[in-house]
Amino acid sequence: YNGYKIYGRDGSQLLPIYADQVIAEVEKVTDIKWVKTLSVEEAETLGMLEIVDYAVDLAYMRGVKEKLRNPEIFKKMKNHSIVYTPLHGTGGRPITLIAKELGYTGLVEVLEQMIPNGEFPTVSYPNPEEEKAFELGVEYALKEDALAVIATDPDCDRVGVLVKDDQDRYVKLTGNQTGALLIDYLFTHTQTLPPHPVVIDTIVTSRFGADIAARKGAEIISTLTGFKFIGDKIRQFEDGSKDFFFGYEESYGYLTGTDVRDKDGVIATLLIMEMILYYTANGTSLLERLEELYEAHGYYLEDLISISKKGKTGMEEIAALMAFVRNLDLQEIAGMKVEKMVDYANDETGLPKSDVLKFFLEKGSWFAIRPSGTEPKIKVYIGVKTDGEDESVEKLEMLKEKILEKVLVG
Repeated sequence: YNGYKIYGRDGSQLLPIYADQVIAEVEKVTDIKWVKTLSVEEAETLGMLEIVDYAVDLAYMRGVKEKLRNPEIFKKMKNHSIVYTPLHGTGGRPITLIAKELGYTGLVEVLEQMIPNGEFPTVSYPNPEEEKAFELGVEYALKEDALAVIATDPDCDRVGVLVKDDQDRYVKLTGNQTGALLIDYLFTHTQTLPPHPVVIDTIVTSRFGADIAARKGAEIISTLTGFKFIGDKIRQFEDGSKDFFFGYEESYGYLTGTDVRDKDGVIATLLIMEMILYYTANGTSLLERLEELYEAHGYYLEDLISISKKGKTGMEEIAALMAFVRNLDLQEIAGMKVEKMVDYANDETGLPKSDVLKFFLEKGSWFAIRPSGTEPKIKVYIGVKTDGEDESVEKLEMLKEKILEKVLVG
């Protein structure tokens, strides 16, 4: 992607204020010959570089296992299969090692995708948000009659999951659904909750998980998109004022615990596997638990409209569309009253300024629009809530249609 990530001393990605300082230094370089270089030996001598050894791997894997709530379930349910693929990325080694250490022999590896390969020869796009990424995994699952298929993206910070339903079909969970299930499971199976548990999501995440967490007694904090903002909250809580319990984004990133400060696919995968095995052992499933949560909290449903606008002209079109929506006097849409619009670039929200507009509609529905931070796209996030699935599906489709008709026309 012609980019790289920089992490600060607290282990989280740099906030924009610091990333801008890095870019300012980069932009000072007018000739690559001016860039100073050091050999590995020189950097080590100066204390600027430390090569970590396997002790760090062991400490990390120990930390992952400490975050499990019912680790004994892995050995108890070792004869029940779950298919896993790292999509040619980095997750294969730690996840398979930890599963074996837990006594779980039911992990079925998608062999063609276990070896890291930046060409990703067996998958069109190695993104667990896309159902196509699971095609080979589903073939394995059908042969093994597996409970689920789990995939991590190449750098193993995001996780997607397909769960077998009662008709032997593999149903894809959204990031919002997986996050809600993890929140419910972690709160239910944590023996001693911290004094002031906090769940952190983002301004474009479903309110489903927040509703579950709030009823468990947690405080909910919403940040801008980008896990660096969640990591920064963990750093702020080091003063003891609050206790970070769980953080997640709708884009398949999850974290519990504070020794890691970014979304972590290894921790999330092992917890998702634990949930699947736990519910199976108790005669139910993730999908049945999800339905119970919907019945208790309301039927939340979300979707995303993503429109590509390539090149310099595309950037100009995105800017013009954001300006159009910012000045749009929208009072009603899809039969729902617009209760308020928040402009995160200009309003006082307590968050860093960001080019995001969010419309809050009656009865818990909403939509938000923003340019992508990494791709030449404009994204519209949509969320609805009703008492039933059919009603939510209908309301969501209606809202999508009216957004395309009345909002994305600038």
